[in-house]
Amino acid sequence: MALASRVYLDTNILISVFEGKDEMSVALRDLLVVENPLDKPLFVTSALTFAELLVIPIREKDEELVLSYRAWSMGTRHLEVVPVAGDVLFNAAACRARYASLKLPDAIHIATASGMKCSRMLTYDKRLVAYTPSFNPGLIGRSLPVIRIERPDMTVIDELKQLLS
Repeated sequence: MALASRVYLDTNILISVFEGKDEMSVALRDLLVVENPLDKPLFVTSALTFAELLVIPIREKDEELVLSYRAWSMGTRHLEVVPVAGDVLFNAAACRARYASLKLPDAIHIATASGMKCSRMLTYDKRLVAYTPSFNPGLIGRSLPVIRIERPDMTVIDELKQLLS
């Protein structure tokens, strides 16, 4: 994998980063703040992610977690947050047309990752197993990269850390 490739973070990864206490959560949290030699953030997520993240903290009136999520929802030098715009929605619809079992939020995540030229998507979602964006209808004028769906483990974390060093 080339250094310039980007990594999409699914909602469940950010739940782990912000709320998890296990070894993997700590490793993901440490990875998310590693100094990045790229001109742009290595990690990408959708604005939709933060809508999904905020539901339970708002319901449970966890103001500290709500404020934390809202601060990160603006993006940081480590994480780019992409709005759900027309191209994303168009590609999400095309993705759902090809992969009928995908739910709309998952299709939006995949379409966002494709549009941002991410080579990997980190997720704990076992329903997401493979994605080949060969549906590109040509209306957007760019080819979409193949996204490798990965579950985080220490091997993946170590590989990403090496890319950043």
